[in-house]
Amino acid sequence: MTYHLFELKRVTARKRHKCIWCGQSIQPGEAYEREKSVYDGNFQNHNWHPECQEDAQQCWKDGGDQEFTAYSADRPEKKEEITT
Repeated sequence: MTYHLFELKRVTARKRHKCIWCGQSIQPGEAYEREKSVYDGNFQNHNWHPECQEDAQQCWKDGGDQEFTAYSADRPEKKEEITT
C-alpha cells in the first residue's frame, strides 16, 4: 500500500458535497477538508467534515486499518470552536 498526500486544505463549500468518512452531507457555506492524494496508484479527491478527518487520523494513529469503506463510519460530535 502506498499513499501520497498532495493537498489537504480547509475550504468553504459552494455546493453540497458528501463526506467520505460518514456519508453525511456537507452543506453550502460549511467548512470542510478537501483531500487530493494517490493511494495504490489511484488518484483520490475526498471531502471530509473536519471532525471526521480528525476522527480518521486518530483511528489510524491508534493502529486502525487505513483502508476503510467509504461512508461507513459514524460522524463524531462536532467540537465547539473557541473564540476569544
